Amino acid sequence: MMRRIGRNELRPLSEFLAEQFYETEPFQSAMRGIDPDKAKRLITEKYYEQLSHSLYDRSDIFVSGKGISGAIIGVDGKNKMIYSFAPFIVDLIIKAFVLCSKEERRRILQNMKPLRELSTANWAKKFCKEAPYILAIIAIEKEARGTGLCREMLEFFFDHAKTAGTSRYISLETYTPENVPLYEHFGFQLAEKKTTADGKVTEYRMIRKTGDEAAK
Repeated sequence: MMRRIGRNELRPLSEFLAEQFYETEPFQSAMRGIDPDKAKRLITEKYYEQLSHSLYDRSDIFVSGKGISGAIIGVDGKNKMIYSFAPFIVDLIIKAFVLCSKEERRRILQNMKPLRELSTANWAKKFCKEAPYILAIIAIEKEARGTGLCREMLEFFFDHAKTAGTSRYISLETYTPENVPLYEHFGFQLAEKKTTADGKVTEYRMIRKTGDEAAK
């Protein structure tokens, strides 16, 4: 059962998201050479906690279960606060410096240089006639994967997007190539991909048309 998250659950949400995404390549690239325990703390406290509070009043945050076994976040692309993964990582580094040594700061800044190439949420303008509704985050705990929860969450999200009436398009970004055929199964199309100059991180940018637009 999907439900809208309460403000008092933002800290557990931050911890949940950090646990699910810590091993993804953007975070691993940004935190390369940093003690893993400290890196996870930075990602939880200075990235996802900040992100959750920033999005709470300006997005749709839904979770599954009495605790949190899955989370999905939608952002109206027509809002001035456009969600994109990489810019928030940059912001993470700025805010995280109080927890880092001088050498750690230097290392993280060096790690971040290639990721800045992905710092845009405007790519969808090339493929959509209007600002899309953005599937900003979908996360499922490892124990719940393969149980049908992903389908349940995405179908809920699509129904919500229709009700919200924000756009005829839904966009998303993923950094895991294995996710591309999964999202294609649910009606998304790969619009383009962007790889950093060092070749370590590739962002797959996808669009799903809805309603009349999907029939064209």
